[in-house]
Amino acid sequence: MTRRSSARLTALICWLLAILLLGAMLMTEIRLCAVRDEVLALWQEKSELQNEKRILLVRLLQRQNLSALEDYAGGKLGMQHCRPSQCVILDETE
Repeated sequence: MTRRSSARLTALICWLLAILLLGAMLMTEIRLCAVRDEVLALWQEKSELQNEKRILLVRLLQRQNLSALEDYAGGKLGMQHCRPSQCVILDETE
């Protein structure tokens, strides 16, 4: 084998390795983009779930406060729920 053919063979091998490395880098970049999109979607879902959690927590606290208030009014103050006959509906149009 001559020096010239040996140099061509080395250059060819280097080019093939470079092409393989570029292909591998491209595939890795594509996978990275897919993972990045999935992470962003999960962050969005997490944010939505945190907002839903806050709303549910507020509703729970409101119900607990109302229940505690009803217990206090009935137990400590002796209050009772009014009967429908005791309710007077006011009409602002008259």
